[in-house]
Amino acid sequence: MQDRRLMLALFAFSASVFMAAQMSPDLQKKVGDAVRQHRTDLAADYICEAAKTDPSLQGTCTSNRQQVEVQLQKFEQKYNDGVKAVQESRFDDAKTAFRTIYFGDYHDRAQDMLSKIPTLEQQAKSNQQAAESAQRQEADDARHLSEGLNAFEGGDFNTAKAAFRNVLASRRGEAQGWLNKISQYEQAMSEGQQAEAQQNYGAAKQKYGLAASIKGNGPGNPSSKVSAMDNLLRQTQQANNRQTPPRQVEPLKPRVDVAKLLRDAKRSSASGDTRAARKTYLEVLQAESGNAEALSAIEELNKRAGSSEVDTMLADGIRAFYGGAYSDAEESLKFYLLSKGSKVGLAKFYRGATKLTRFYLDPKGDRSLYDDAVQEFKDAKQVSGFTPPDAKYISPKILKVYEQATL
Repeated sequence: MQDRRLMLALFAFSASVFMAAQMSPDLQKKVGDAVRQHRTDLAADYICEAAKTDPSLQGTCTSNRQQVEVQLQKFEQKYNDGVKAVQESRFDDAKTAFRTIYFGDYHDRAQDMLSKIPTLEQQAKSNQQAAESAQRQEADDARHLSEGLNAFEGGDFNTAKAAFRNVLASRRGEAQGWLNKISQYEQAMSEGQQAEAQQNYGAAKQKYGLAASIKGNGPGNPSSKVSAMDNLLRQTQQANNRQTPPRQVEPLKPRVDVAKLLRDAKRSSASGDTRAARKTYLEVLQAESGNAEALSAIEELNKRAGSSEVDTMLADGIRAFYGGAYSDAEESLKFYLLSKGSKVGLAKFYRGATKLTRFYLDPKGDRSLYDDAVQEFKDAKQVSGFTPPDAKYISPKILKVYEQATL
């Protein structure tokens, strides 16, 4: 349609040229050739050049100059339309617009754009293919992750691992978290089986308990294994009670020499051994929790050392919890709080988790452990801004008690 309108315009232009005045055959040929080549600007130039010697052509020159200016304005609009079409990836429309700019300032710019369009078309095609590939990968990842979670919940860890390993894009980290959980579970079960084979039922119970905190009804059914180890421990204890005489009461431990510990701590602090000084002051606080000198010294050490040294105690406590060394975990977390560490909520939460795990693993079910755990959870909730660890790092059973702990 545009080409038809253009041909009509050229026809009108040429007609106006030839009808306006009598031109020599040579001039008519030059003007006609220019018009047929869409170079109406050259046609106007030829007429105006002839008008210098033939005044009868002056009006025709002026009229055609005006028509050329109108065309130049249209070419500018076509160029802008073509640029917009490129920006919107309408490359066929862009090519049509640029190809009908025949002269003027925008002609060379249009030709330059035409030379760039093939590259832009290929780039747009590549971008579209990449976007479609990414969408397909995201859909595949969602499907694999769903399959993995369903298999995990069903206790089919081999299928779960295969599905999680097929997650490759943005949710890969989430899938890796589940793979890590399965690895921890399998390691705990393996170590539990080894300990059971060696009749080390206490260690076996601890490892099975760690596996149960991840998936109680997973492969090997660690929850039932914990109960079985309880029975074996009871049987072993009963057999030992029948075979061995009553144990002698151990003598009372000697009293702590607080004054000496304070002197030792001061010497360590003066020599720059802040770690040894902190340890000694904490020993004083274990013996006398309200010792003002030790409390003041700990506060001063915190100011001098910054948070990294204190945070090490928190990290040690959390690491001990996941390793099943619950006594070590409680001690490290206690020392962290005595040292006035900044992550009070996290330390309180893991103290509660440690005590609650001990309660679940205790064959007698010491209720005081459960009550202490609930209190630790309440204290953690009172810390402004504290958020408990994600469900993939802590047993849902423990998180449920935490959520139910009311202030």
